[in-house]
Amino acid sequence: MGGAQLRAASATTKPSKPAATTSKPAEPDATTSPAVELNVTASRPARLDTVAVSPGRYTQAVLDRMPTRAHVRLSGGRMRFTARAPIARAELHDHLYRDGRLATAASAELREVPRSFTAAHLSSGGRQTLTVESSGPARAGSAKVLHYDRAASRTVLRAELSGLPARIRLDADPAAHRVTQTASSPIGRIAAVLQRGGGAISSPAGGHVTLVRNGDATGVSALARIRTDGRVLRAAADVTGVPARFEAAWKGGVYRFHGLSGPVGAAALAVANHDGATSPYGPHLAAHYDRAGGDLDASVLVKGLSRVELSPSGQGFLARFRAARQRLAMDADIVLGDVRFGVLGRVGPVPGDLTVAATPEGRLTYSGSRLGVTARAWLGRTAALARMRPAPAVEGGLSLVDGGCPAGGCGPGAFCTAGRGCYGLQGYLDVTGLPGEVTIDPAGGTFAFSGFAPRRRTLALHLDSSVLAPVPIRARATLTRLPPRITRLSLGPLDAGHVAYRVEPPATLGALDVRAEAGGLRGHVALGPVPAAVDVRGTYGARTRIRVRNSAPVDRLTAEVTLPGRGSGGLRLSDVPAVLGLDADASAAGLSVPALTYRGGTSTLDGRLAVDGRLVDPSGRLGGVSLAVEDLAADTTIRLNPDQSLDLVSKPGPTARIAVGAGLRVGPVQRQPIAVSKEVPYTSGFLTYQVGGDFALGASAVREVSLAVRRVSWLRVRPGRIPFGLKAPAAAGFLAPGFEGAYDRLRLAAKGVDLRPDVSLRVRLSRRIGPDAFTGSLRLTRATSLALRRYDQRMRRIGARQEIAAAGIGLACLTVDAKPGFASGGRGGSITLRGSDGPQMVSFLDPGGQAPDYAVDLLTHFMSPFPDAGWKVTAATAGSCARPARPEPRAHDR
Repeated sequence: MGGAQLRAASATTKPSKPAATTSKPAEPDATTSPAVELNVTASRPARLDTVAVSPGRYTQAVLDRMPTRAHVRLSGGRMRFTARAPIARAELHDHLYRDGRLATAASAELREVPRSFTAAHLSSGGRQTLTVESSGPARAGSAKVLHYDRAASRTVLRAELSGLPARIRLDADPAAHRVTQTASSPIGRIAAVLQRGGGAISSPAGGHVTLVRNGDATGVSALARIRTDGRVLRAAADVTGVPARFEAAWKGGVYRFHGLSGPVGAAALAVANHDGATSPYGPHLAAHYDRAGGDLDASVLVKGLSRVELSPSGQGFLARFRAARQRLAMDADIVLGDVRFGVLGRVGPVPGDLTVAATPEGRLTYSGSRLGVTARAWLGRTAALARMRPAPAVEGGLSLVDGGCPAGGCGPGAFCTAGRGCYGLQGYLDVTGLPGEVTIDPAGGTFAFSGFAPRRRTLALHLDSSVLAPVPIRARATLTRLPPRITRLSLGPLDAGHVAYRVEPPATLGALDVRAEAGGLRGHVALGPVPAAVDVRGTYGARTRIRVRNSAPVDRLTAEVTLPGRGSGGLRLSDVPAVLGLDADASAAGLSVPALTYRGGTSTLDGRLAVDGRLVDPSGRLGGVSLAVEDLAADTTIRLNPDQSLDLVSKPGPTARIAVGAGLRVGPVQRQPIAVSKEVPYTSGFLTYQVGGDFALGASAVREVSLAVRRVSWLRVRPGRIPFGLKAPAAAGFLAPGFEGAYDRLRLAAKGVDLRPDVSLRVRLSRRIGPDAFTGSLRLTRATSLALRRYDQRMRRIGARQEIAAAGIGLACLTVDAKPGFASGGRGGSITLRGSDGPQMVSFLDPGGQAPDYAVDLLTHFMSPFPDAGWKVTAATAGSCARPARPEPRAHDR
């Protein structure tokens, strides 16, 4: 048999038979309770059941199938069992009363008690800690533990544990918004309730946490009301599959749930210190905090979670997700005084993490894993964000908008740049396979990506900067047929006239389309297919400059700018060489053909360049720019010479087709006399052919003069000579220009005619003695249409013969020839020249029916810019001109 003794001190007795005696416990004082200690010895395994009652205290101990020696100690919140061998069952209940009410309680019920078992509960400053230590094999034995302390805000701890590890610890810190569980190895099962102020699962009037664990799965469920920082904090939790160690924390804009030793099966946590808190449906992370007002709420619902975190990071925030594969909703808005950041949308599939921040220079940076993200994000000064509109939703891409603080609304600090003030940033992301790094620079108008594995083949980008950009800019770009793997991709600067792009490793994309508005100027650039590197720059106006430096040719390139109220300039090109330069300078000359310089790597360029005249020069002094080409030779120029002539040169081979548009403007010419004469042959000076009169011209113009040349190597366009020694502007010579060169065909057309000649001509056959044998006259006045006439370098008859008559009887008929001679007439305001016909002229002097042909032909001859020009009376035939005569063929436009 054996004996046992129960006492309040540490003395031990060893009776000779199985019997038990008890000693009276010490009287408890007002602040502490004495230790209870039980030492038991027996000659064989036995059962002990003992009760001790004293004023203010009740104690019961049960040991079933105890070994020959056992020791039990209860001191404060700590209970300890030790024995030489495991105990089948043990119970210890201790209740202490003060003022007629329960003051403290400690209770433990154990099964398969290992040789050493200790359970301790500590409550201090609102924090509660439960530790359990055992020496048995891992995941062996079970225990039920109860602690109550009325003085410590009526703190209650109830715990049920089975499959005990060597050590387990549970910490609850409501003030720090944190619950942490750690264990030396996975626990079989734990169910625990920690409560203060009367809180309970059935009636959550006070703060509490409930922990449940079954097998390897641990669960935490909680409903709580805790007064902290002067406010009531309500919390709820339902967590299963908790690892040996986990931590949950929320405070001051930092939100974290962490499975320290492994993933959590599922976690649902919520906390709020105000009414009206909301959270998304389904798996999510939500966090809201306003430091000024003190409002705080957060919630998490995640499966297979190792870590979820949202916290400030520099001038931005960090979001980290380590969990089973799933998509998560995010809803966060953190206001830290005059700085604010947040995100609203969906990310995933996780695991992954992301950091969004702004550099001191105002660049927005994103770094993280290749997540899919569809979300809005904002960060910056609170006052700036409050007055901003959200960034526009861009399907399959990113958008960024900045905004400034109101006048006097923000002081120095974060999210401020020198000279530009303080700002906020709002962004929208809809990207799958989000790159490892993204940098958006509003000041430079650039986007940069690193480590991009896009699942969509299209990327859209939007930028709207009115604060950080030197000039307010709004731009949108679209890239199509992205490669599946991108090491680096950069786009920008984006402005109304400049687009650059590069991708590594080199790859060809489908198309690039950029639309931008900067400083009131709108621009558009589009090209495709897109080579690995693109740099397209263009300025349009009086001095148009186009520069293309691509890594490969492109099939098509479109670029255009528009200045509202002024006009547009742009180009549409195809078969574009990799590198080209095109300069076009508007001309103030009478015939305003633009000066042109083109350098390209190949002779393949097709397309059109056009610049509105008002964009070139609002005053109208300079003409617009219009150019169309086919297979433009790699080295092509158009030059305006000092004598007003134009030279077009293409090499190394001819240009297939080039068409230029111009206007013709001629200043006024004051009235001046005209007088020329030729003797009629075979009359010994008796008859003289005389042309006289006067010439004047009001300010005149042809709004559109187009010149299209095919297979041209070189072409010179000369203004006609000012006739009769008249004083007139050189531009008047383009009323009868000359053409020469190496080309196949040239087409000249005129529209918008407003010519204002005031010309009177008198043609006479005068006799040395007696009256004139023939007289004729013509008058040229304002013309709004033209019948263009072509002249070559042959001596040809002018348009009519003159008759010599006496007493009404025709005596002779005169024929007058001129060089250049009339070759053909045009149709519909246009005319065609063939290069094989040599040097030629085109006359703008025929208003169509106002004057006889011979007078126009004769006047045109007087304006010939070519050498050997002349006229003469070539024949005098007896009889009247009215009788039939074989006419010379008059060719028309071919």
